[in-house]
Amino acid sequence: MMLLWLTLGCADPPPPPPVSEVKVDPCEPAWEEMQRLAPTMEAAVGGSFRKPTKETFLSTCHKLPSAARPCVSLRYQIDHADECTQAMSGLSNKEKKKLIRALSTPLDGSPAPQ
Repeated sequence: MMLLWLTLGCADPPPPPPVSEVKVDPCEPAWEEMQRLAPTMEAAVGGSFRKPTKETFLSTCHKLPSAARPCVSLRYQIDHADECTQAMSGLSNKEKKKLIRALSTPLDGSPAPQ
């Protein structure tokens, strides 16, 4: 990249943004993680379970406050338990119920709690 920049006769290129400023959407990787883990989770519970549609999952994730979005990932929840507890504690009970209803369904296949 630097060679191209110099060939074009430009001044030094701007430095890349600090890692802390790079914005990455955690919702899509969380969806992909859920798809990868589904067979393992089904084997662990001895049956299948209904999963939210990708559209529902992503829409619900994007409605969360930015600090809570990474916590939709199971791996992130495990690695950052204190951070996720704090981020989720900022949600109202109504928001928490809506999140659970949208992102999970009981294993017996019955409708999600209202």
